[in-house]
Amino acid sequence: MLLPDSCFIDSNIFLDAATERTTKKIHSFLEKVKFGEIKGYINPIVVSEVFHKLAITEIIRTMKISYSEAIALTKEEPEIIKKLKTFKAINEIISYQGIEILEINKETVIDAIKISKEKGLLFQDALIASTCKQNRIEDILTNDKDFERADFLNVIKIN
Repeated sequence: MLLPDSCFIDSNIFLDAATERTTKKIHSFLEKVKFGEIKGYINPIVVSEVFHKLAITEIIRTMKISYSEAIALTKEEPEIIKKLKTFKAINEIISYQGIEILEINKETVIDAIKISKEKGLLFQDALIASTCKQNRIEDILTNDKDFERADFLNVIKIN
């Protein structure tokens, strides 16, 4: 599979790289983004999803508690958030030479509502699709088949 010189990178690619689900292809791709050989676009939704999932996973593993207990703990003891190693991972991702964080504005949200309704995408995914559309990005690297319903996107799977 030939990878593009630039594409939107879905959160599941970063999450796979941070877990045992990673593959050599994902690692190699992200290394190229890290050193600016490939341009990777993300938006605040991707940053939020990656941070949330990594943070909750870190709490679950270190505290040996369930998902619902981890969520409750962040509300009851917000100090735990300040101690997370997840901040380092997020800072590393956003410092990749090839990463550009695209903005979400009112137009993006209005278009996302339309995409969600017409294509049957969850709103988070519709915001990503809308961001791509607004910035004329045709390629999205993802392991989420739902994006195939956004016919204006070329879904690239890497695993």
